[in-house]
Amino acid sequence: MGYLAGAAIGLVLCVAAFAAFSQGTTLFEYGLRGYECDSHAKMVERYTSEPYNERLAWFAVNSDNRAIFGFVSKDGDWTVLRQRPDGVSCVVGHGSGWTLMLGSDS
Repeated sequence: MGYLAGAAIGLVLCVAAFAAFSQGTTLFEYGLRGYECDSHAKMVERYTSEPYNERLAWFAVNSDNRAIFGFVSKDGDWTVLRQRPDGVSCVVGHGSGWTLMLGSDS
C-alpha cells in the first residue's frame, strides 16, 4: 500500500467527520474517551515518531475553520486528529488496514 491510499481513508473519514460536525456532536470537541489530547505539535511528533511512524496523508477544514488531520503508516495503521480552536489536538479515530478506494481514470 502506498501513502496515496491514505487519501481514500481520509475521504471516508472526512465525510464521517463532517457529518458528525453538522450534527453538533461533542466527540470531536474532546477526543474519544480514553484517548489523549495535547498540543498539536506534540501530537504530530508522537504519531510521526517511533513506534507509530505515521505520515501526514491528508487534512481538511470544516465550515467552522476546524482542522482534521489523517496520518497513515506503511504498515497500514492510521490515526485521525482533530485540532480544537485552542490549538490542542485530540485523537478522534485510529485503526489499521486502510485501503485505497479511489480508482484511476486512465
